[in-house]
Amino acid sequence: MDDLRHTPLFDQHAALQARRAGFAGYDMPIFYRGIYDETAAVRTACGMFDVSHMGRLEFPAEAEPFLSRLLTCRVSDIRPALGRYGLVLNESGGILDDVILYRKVSGDFLLVVNASNRDKILRWIEARGGRARDRSDATVMIAVQGPKAESILSAVVRPPATGSPYSTVAAIPYFGGADMEWTGLGPVWISRTGYTGEDGFELVAPNAQAEKMWQWLLKAGSVAPCGLGARDVLRVEAGYSLYGSDMDETVSPFECGLKFAVSPAGGYWGAEALKTRAPRRRLTGLDAGTDPSALIRHGHVIVLDGREVGQVTSGVFSKTLGRSIGFGSVDVAVPPDAALAVKGRGKEIPVRQVSRRFVKGRVKGHPA
Repeated sequence: MDDLRHTPLFDQHAALQARRAGFAGYDMPIFYRGIYDETAAVRTACGMFDVSHMGRLEFPAEAEPFLSRLLTCRVSDIRPALGRYGLVLNESGGILDDVILYRKVSGDFLLVVNASNRDKILRWIEARGGRARDRSDATVMIAVQGPKAESILSAVVRPPATGSPYSTVAAIPYFGGADMEWTGLGPVWISRTGYTGEDGFELVAPNAQAEKMWQWLLKAGSVAPCGLGARDVLRVEAGYSLYGSDMDETVSPFECGLKFAVSPAGGYWGAEALKTRAPRRRLTGLDAGTDPSALIRHGHVIVLDGREVGQVTSGVFSKTLGRSIGFGSVDVAVPPDAALAVKGRGKEIPVRQVSRRFVKGRVKGHPA
C-alpha cells in the first residue's frame, strides 16, 4: 500500500494495530478490535473515526452567489454557525457529490466533500469560475459519535473568548458548527453532525494537534477507536446513502431518496435537466430476515418473479438487528410491497422492501 496517502493519524492507527486497506486513495483503518464491537461502542457509549480523508474546502463570504449555483440546497438562508446538506449535480442532473455547507460566524463558508470526489469537485468549481481554498491536507478531521459524545467533548472543548454563538458543546444544535478551543491545544472547528445515526460531532483542527486530540480521546475520554467497517454498518442501519454505491453521476436525486436536498426554487447547475428527467428507478430498504446465511451484498442482482429489476447498492450484516440489511436500486415500476429476491453466491434470498431507516437515530435536534 505504498502508493496510498496517509492521514495525520496514520501512526496512531499503526500503533493500535488496526486492520487497514485502501479507500479513496488513502490507507485507512477498517477495524481495530472488530467491526461489531466498534458498532456496539457507538450505539451504547462513544466511538471515534479518523475521517481526515474527507475534503474540506473554504470559500469567502462573497462566494454565496456562486455556491447557490453549485449546490441544490438553499444557500441564502443558511444562518451563521449552521450548515445544510446538499448535492452537486452535473448538467444532466446526475450527482457529482453529496456535501455539507456551513456558514461560519465570519460569513465565510466551509464545504465538506467526499474523499473520492475532492479533486473532481475542485475541477468542477474552477471550470465554472469559482475558487476554493483546499484545507484538506493541512487539517485533521475526527468524528466522535455516540450517546456519550457530548459529555466527553464538553470536558475539553470550550468557546473562544469572543465570537462563538455557542457557550458550550451541549448548546450546539444538529447541523450547527463553530470555531471553538480545545483546552491546552488550540482552535478546533466542531459541528454536530455525523454518519452513524447517533448523536455526535465532527472536529477539524490543524495537523499539529491531531495526535494529541486522538490520544486524549483514547485515554482520558475512553473513546473506542473505530474503522470504516463499523462506519459502513452504522450508516446503513441509520439509512444514510454512500456516494459511489447508492448514488453516482448516472443517478438523479429523485432516484435515490434525496429529493429533500433539492430546492424547488432551482437556479443551480443541473436544475433544468431535472425538470425533464423522469425517474427510472428508486432506492428501497431491503431486509433479508433472521437467517444468518442470508447475506446480501453490494452488486447482487434483485429479481421479481425471476426477472431482474435492480441491484443491491449497499449490504451489511447488522449485529444490532441480527439480520442482513441493505439498500437496493429497483425499477420505478416495481410495487413497494412486491416480494423480491436477491441473487448472489449461487442462491436466491427472499427480501422484504422496508424503510431505509432500520435503526431509529438519537441525534439531538433537527436538520437546518
